[in-house]
Amino acid sequence: RELSAEQAAEAAEQRRLRKELEAEVEQATAQEKHCAAAAELRLKVLQQEVHERDVRIGLESSERQRLNVDLGHQREQFIQQHSVLLDSHDRLVVVEQTLWQEQSVWAQELSNEQGAMAAEQ
Repeated sequence: RELSAEQAAEAAEQRRLRKELEAEVEQATAQEKHCAAAAELRLKVLQQEVHERDVRIGLESSERQRLNVDLGHQREQFIQQHSVLLDSHDRLVVVEQTLWQEQSVWAQELSNEQGAMAAEQ
């Protein structure tokens, strides 16, 4: 059977439109694949950035904990040293008071001896 010229022209137009549509679908599919690949790559980059941030935060947290422990040890050492210094100071005050008392006694004894010697003369 033969197609009329009008039917043949319509069939040719439909084939042309179908090819155009197929080309558009292929182009859209390619763009979709490209966008999906770009989105997947961006997701991987973001995941890596999040992982690196988490590691950095973990390290910072560990460092902060280590510094807090060190600071705690230093504080304890300071308190102990301060306590030792206070004890030493208290002992020095007692020694100083004892020396003043002894000096006072010696001065009194010296004064008494000088008075006795003056009386003898």
